[in-house]
Amino acid sequence: MGNAHYPIVQVPERGTYYLIEASKLGGGLIANNWLALLNIPASGLGALAFTVRYFRESKNLSLLQLSKKTGIHRTQLTRLEQAKLARRPQKSTIDRLIGIFGPLFREILILQGNYSDENSE
Repeated sequence: MGNAHYPIVQVPERGTYYLIEASKLGGGLIANNWLALLNIPASGLGALAFTVRYFRESKNLSLLQLSKKTGIHRTQLTRLEQAKLARRPQKSTIDRLIGIFGPLFREILILQGNYSDENSE
């Protein structure tokens, strides 16, 4: 499984790991110049929540700082990171996060099924 860009490794009793070149994020668990994003849920709001928090923390941003950079209310970001939203965020919300976190964030969301260029508001 996996895709052309990011191989997936199954680790017994630990879960699924996406292997991503370490230089693309600059943090995380590094082995042989690969970064392993640990235990990313396969899909859904839990996967989105994990990914947003991981990227926010990797950039050393508080929720308030991320809120100011994106224009997304801090309460909404908190609910997003805790997977407590009633539905998926609007595409415009995700696009603002992509603007801060970059193309790797976008690609991971696509792998998870949490983003598509065809998404509508």
